[in-house]
Amino acid sequence: MELKTELIIAVVLQVLLLQGCKNANNSSNQTVVDLVEAKLILNSGIDQNHPDTDSIKYGFESGDVKKVGDRFHMLVNERFADLPTVNNRFAYWQSADNKQWKRKSTLLQFSYDTTGVVPNSCIYSPKWVYSKKENLWCLFYIQYKSSPSRTDAFYLRYDGEVMCSKSQTKGMDGIAGPFDKGKLVFKKSKTANWEGLQGITGFSPYQVGNKWYALYGSANTENKPCTNWRIGIATTDSLSGQWNSTGENLPLELPISAEAPQVLKLEDCYLALVDEIGGNENFSLLTSKNGLDWTYHSELKFLEKEQWKWKEVRSPIGFFEDKGSYYTYFTTYYKNTDFAPLRQMKFSIKPINQK
Repeated sequence: MELKTELIIAVVLQVLLLQGCKNANNSSNQTVVDLVEAKLILNSGIDQNHPDTDSIKYGFESGDVKKVGDRFHMLVNERFADLPTVNNRFAYWQSADNKQWKRKSTLLQFSYDTTGVVPNSCIYSPKWVYSKKENLWCLFYIQYKSSPSRTDAFYLRYDGEVMCSKSQTKGMDGIAGPFDKGKLVFKKSKTANWEGLQGITGFSPYQVGNKWYALYGSANTENKPCTNWRIGIATTDSLSGQWNSTGENLPLELPISAEAPQVLKLEDCYLALVDEIGGNENFSLLTSKNGLDWTYHSELKFLEKEQWKWKEVRSPIGFFEDKGSYYTYFTTYYKNTDFAPLRQMKFSIKPINQK
């Protein structure tokens, strides 16, 4: 159902991008300035008035969107019942126009548990990646243990591990499932102090040559309040195989705390949307020339925080292209309601010297 209100806010951002993003063979250290126009579009999304949300009590957070053929496909984490943020399921939604969405099925769901024993008590952050080698879709997600939270640490979601499920239907149509329950492919190191109690949070694979890499997050939630939310890089030779942290397993050097990366390859460079934690609570843009060396470039500020009609924005859902424009969906938490709806943001990304 189309949302009742529409608000379009355009912001022009000066975003510094490496010149190598336009020409990978140019070794110049000069930078170019690209023009990024960001629009917050409130009539494209899913709120509590949608007829398919009757069984979803607390709304949405985290997921992915892909365009396959002439259809848009959304994989979204539904916070469907008590206990919110723990009792979740992954649902498959579909759209013909990137505006009107229809719920099609539940792809993954497990019984939640708060004893701290069951490794998949809570599931979060689903992400589709197509494997040309296996001719099927992989569904990556984070599984957490859950216990009652304490005053000194956050235990509702902890010891996050990356799982990889495979579609049981071969080919591109397998995006709709069904998917198996998955196998464990990546977990936090025992020696990297920056990977805290929360374990792995968020996992966004992308291909560089013949190898696969992923931006992933972790947080020191053994401290409350938590002040460190960081992003690292994992790698593998096989998309659905075992993953390992790169090099010395150091987090990216960023001026912000961030999580929930969404990576997109654009021409000869890589872009990543991240969710800034603390500070301005907006999304930010990272760029990379080679997929390995990442740089913070800009906060994507679409509205002054004083003008927000919600408490916070969270978790970009997908980062995808359609007809020359780029999109993400995201969660908005309101102050006076428990339901967290989805909104859409649209980007126009092009060099400043282009007309």
